[in-house]
Amino acid sequence: NVGGFFSIMKKPMIDVAYDILKEKNKALVFLNLWEEVSQIMGFTKQQEEDNIAQFYSDLSLDDRFVNLKDNK
Repeated sequence: NVGGFFSIMKKPMIDVAYDILKEKNKALVFLNLWEEVSQIMGFTKQQEEDNIAQFYSDLSLDDRFVNLKDNK
């Protein structure tokens, strides 16, 4: 279970997002990226709701990411 592996490691959500985007080598719509991060992290629906605002904030503050049009 990949999600369990990352959860045990306590890898930050933002680093998981970076790994996803680096592997795909293309822009993703925010909610699609969040869904992938949540799945890898092994979040429950409640954890997704509790963490989405923090993830959005981290994403906007981390200079490895650029906000593109259409919420990508």
